[in-house]
Parts: sequence; C-alpha cells; structure tokens
Amino acid sequence: LSQITKFLENFLIPNSRICSIKVKDMLLGDINSDNAISIVEVVGLVRYILGEQYDNFVVTAADINGDGNITIADVINLINIILNDDSYAKSEIVWDE
Repeated sequence: LSQITKFLENFLIPNSRICSIKVKDMLLGDINSDNAISIVEVVGLVRYILGEQYDNFVVTAADINGDGNITIADVINLINIILNDDSYAKSEIVWDE
C-alpha cells in the first residue's frame, strides 16, 4: 500500500489542486464499511442486486470476484468468506474532484 501511495503522491499528480487522491484499505465483502463481515453483508448484497436502496453501500467491497459486476457470484463468494473466515483487505483508490 505504501508503494502505491508513494507513486501517486510523487509521480501521478504532484502538487495538484484539481483533485485529491485517497488510498484506503478496505475489507473485501464489508459492503457497509463497519469493519466486519457478517450475514448483514449477505442480506445487503442480495437486496442491492434486487434493486433495493442500501445506505453506505461500498461497490468495490461488494465486487468480491473482481469482475466489475455485482452478481449472485459475489454473494456466493461472500458466503464462502464468512464460512471460511477468509477475509482480506485490498486497496481502493478514491478520486475526489
């Protein structure tokens, strides 16, 4: 993570006032950003897929298989993470304009 941050700070847009970049750790599957993965995420992910509104929904945390789409495959992977306690963090780059 520090290498990504260093690259972005020193190379990509040094001293830019147009936008800011935040690099933050994210728990894959933690779709509501409460730093935990539970059945709450499974229910929220299913509701999101069915088109219901979900407050604080983190799309990048919900795309568990990383294919760019949020589908039932992500729900299955999320259940596997919960059952196998296979949670892990990945980095997310957020552009603020």
